[in-house]
Amino acid sequence: AMQRTSLPPIAQLSKNRSSKEGPMKILEIACGTGRFMSSIRDNLPLDTECTAVDLSPYYLDAAHDNDAYWRKTRREEENRYVNSI
Repeated sequence: AMQRTSLPPIAQLSKNRSSKEGPMKILEIACGTGRFMSSIRDNLPLDTECTAVDLSPYYLDAAHDNDAYWRKTRREEENRYVNSI
C-alpha cells in the first residue's frame, strides 16, 4: 500500500520540474525485488536516473533480473512505436 501511495507524489514532482534542473534522480533503499522501481520508471521520464539498493544479495539478484526484463520490454515497446510511425 505504501508503494501505491508514494507513486503519485513522485510523478507529480517530476511534472513540476524544470528541464533546466537536469534529469530527476531516484534512490530506492531496501528495494527488495525491484518491482516498485519498475513502476516508478514506467511513470517518469526516460532520462530519470534510478538507483536501487538492498542489503540482501538474493533480492539484488531478483532486482537485477527485473531490471533486465524491464529494459528488454521497454526497448521492444519503443521499437514497435518507431516502426508504427
